Amino acid sequence: MGLKDLFGGKNRAAQQEKILEEQKAQEHQNQVDAQKKAHENEPWPAVPRLNILNIKDSKTEVEDPLTKERKDEIGPLVFEPDLTPDQVAGLSVQELLFLQLTMTVFNRKAALVNFEKNHRVVYNEFLNRIHKAEKVYVLYDKRTGYPLIDGGFVPVYLEKERAEKAVELYKAQFRDVTAVERDGEEAPAAENGAKPIALFDYLYYIGAENIVVDNGWYKGIVKRSEISVPMDWNSDPKKTPPSNPALAFAMTDYVSEMRWPVKYEKREEMIKKKTERMMALIPAGRYIIPSRVSEVTPEQLEKLPENQRSAKQVQFPAVKVNEKMYLPVFTDLFEYSKKFAKTDMRPVGFEYKNLLRFVAGGIEGLIINPNGQGIVVPRDKAQELLFRAAGMKPAAQSEAAKAASAGNAKADATKAAQEETGKTDASKSTPAEGGESGTPQE
Repeated sequence: MGLKDLFGGKNRAAQQEKILEEQKAQEHQNQVDAQKKAHENEPWPAVPRLNILNIKDSKTEVEDPLTKERKDEIGPLVFEPDLTPDQVAGLSVQELLFLQLTMTVFNRKAALVNFEKNHRVVYNEFLNRIHKAEKVYVLYDKRTGYPLIDGGFVPVYLEKERAEKAVELYKAQFRDVTAVERDGEEAPAAENGAKPIALFDYLYYIGAENIVVDNGWYKGIVKRSEISVPMDWNSDPKKTPPSNPALAFAMTDYVSEMRWPVKYEKREEMIKKKTERMMALIPAGRYIIPSRVSEVTPEQLEKLPENQRSAKQVQFPAVKVNEKMYLPVFTDLFEYSKKFAKTDMRPVGFEYKNLLRFVAGGIEGLIINPNGQGIVVPRDKAQELLFRAAGMKPAAQSEAAKAASAGNAKADATKAAQEETGKTDASKSTPAEGGESGTPQE
């Protein structure tokens, strides 16, 4: 082979590579042009509504954070057949969410090439911004003391100014809310090394799985599980403290609806639906009860049956609601700590079916999270829920209820020592219904 052939071969290879690159560039441009033509005269989306609720004569509005000129600059990215992470890395959160919305809207009119893949590129960058946030802002409903629930979603904001403006938007809909700053996933530890639980970790325990970010502007929907995984996810269930996220969410959603001072069509139907969801979840739960082992006085010992007499007794507190005493039970340690973190009581876990043995004597039923949602379940209703969960028919429920009542009667004397505890602790308890609570501290 001569030198001419050698260099000639290299030149031909370079020319062929250049031709291939030009062909790819032309194919890319043809795809972009075809997509632009398919969406010709399609306007760029504007800021969507906060929610579907209409408020008459409301003057509260938000300004579109993106100008027409900026939309013209970044909007054409939706026509890219192979969008890359580098192309969206420099965009703001609102610009990313604008692109997500534009892709979705335009794809409905005419299918975009590689829509799912390209949409995921933008979504992944959006998730990355949430992961990197040191501070996030969540709206708390003052009437419940929990994060606001709007249509099944919890609103979270990445900027303080937008969160505070969102408070105005929701107040126009008669939601009494406040913006609370919380630690994000990248929040630094305090000087003493302690690091408070991050918002998305806490949201697991209250069952908030669907999050809407920057609601009121260009907004993004995200699953909480895509941000954080609870610390006890793979641990031994027997060693894991009770947590009932689905029930906690259902109770908060129910209380929020009940305390929202508005009227709308089918509201009663909505309340009934939320009540039934909550009641179906209660018997499936595992709960925490405060307890302590205490010395029994001779007077108390005399009141107990001979086969139950012991120098020590397990005692439980009681909470007074409308002059009746209820056994306080808690869905998780966050709820338990609101009342009993600094007492001599100790948390003990029980399945729901085992709770009812303690509902006897002067105890009229259960109260779930008395310093939180405060859901009261009277004794008869508590039994009914257990029977219903077991699939019993009404007739069988009636017979089982009689048997359960007889069994509980035997425990009346055992409750004597417990009632003494109830009198002491209940006097310090606040009735669960009838008052507004502020933002809880986990």
